[in-house]
Amino acid sequence: MGIAPAWAMPKVITAAGIAPVEIGVWEVHEAFAAQALGVLREPSTQFKGFEIPDDRLDLNGDAVAVGHPFGASGTRYLLTLAISMRERNARYGVLGCVRGLGSRV
Repeated sequence: MGIAPAWAMPKVITAAGIAPVEIGVWEVHEAFAAQALGVLREPSTQFKGFEIPDDRLDLNGDAVAVGHPFGASGTRYLLTLAISMRERNARYGVLGCVRGLGSRV
């Protein structure tokens, strides 16, 4: 469960017909740094060597740094992604997070 976005994000990107290099902003919000590291390793396997560029990853901090506001985590994640995309004039962004027993991308 803790690294479900590692498989969900590539699946959604592929289903949308988008190449990973087209993603301007990557947001990976995990409660623990070890989870985020696990999530970041898998896209390289699924996208044949593609690694998420550091300058496109969690531009305003991730869940470890920013936190999870009570009752507002989802809103905070989406707004962080939208602001980062606007600031970078990015067409595509992807958000991966785990909550409870499921993963949302």
